[in-house]
Amino acid sequence: MTTVPYHLQHDGRDYALQYVHSSEADAKADSNERDTAALVQPLELDRRYYGVYTISTIEKHSTEAADLSDYNADDTYLIDSVLSIFDVIDDDQNLVWYKPLEPDRIADALARVEWRQAIPNVSGQLLSNLILAHGLPNANHRTALGFLNAYLATIEPAFEPPATTTNDEWVDWIDEYITESKRLLTLTTNPRLFAWLIEHGATQVERKDSIQIPLDEYDIESDDPWGDLSADHEQLSIGFVHTYLARAGARELAEQRDDGKQAFISRL
Repeated sequence: MTTVPYHLQHDGRDYALQYVHSSEADAKADSNERDTAALVQPLELDRRYYGVYTISTIEKHSTEAADLSDYNADDTYLIDSVLSIFDVIDDDQNLVWYKPLEPDRIADALARVEWRQAIPNVSGQLLSNLILAHGLPNANHRTALGFLNAYLATIEPAFEPPATTTNDEWVDWIDEYITESKRLLTLTTNPRLFAWLIEHGATQVERKDSIQIPLDEYDIESDDPWGDLSADHEQLSIGFVHTYLARAGARELAEQRDDGKQAFISRL
């Protein structure tokens, strides 16, 4: 089994694999031209290659500075709701910001939800779209779960989310979802890179938190790998919502039908 590290840790910071070169000289030249700090790491595949890993951390900014002027009132309200949940998490945990805030990605995630379906389907799409959009500087999973709770509470005000953490660690049943979600999220970042790694002998990659991704278990080399992986993530998330509702003692919500985006905004 040939494992390629997707993340490297150096000086307490995580670097992610961006590109692979045939020669060390090309890799070093690439790393020197990057706008962010970069490392070169030898990769033993069908021969020796050289991976370029980069880090992305930025100075924190207030989410109140986000320019939402291009969005209509409804979309602005929804984006603001997502940002408010992120702000609570950020204030509580003093998050590191790995990337800029990207409201466009949040807006696109919400726009792709198909409303007026069974509640688990809409909930699963909300959860999956926000996670895969990765529009926040950090805590995309936690924020998406918070938004899921907000959506469900507008339908059933007495809804109480099930416990998801113990001593700041995910409980086992939710950790299984988060881990598989992170596998799929990682693969959607650059399917062509992972397809190249498979072609040259890699059998799995390992991302931070020691999450291993067996590459032969995913359809990375299809005509539309991003679409296929995203569909897998959506189905994973819908299944998770069914479990979430059951553990919350709210199975009746799984039998109900969403009444549309406008109704949700009005309730929110």
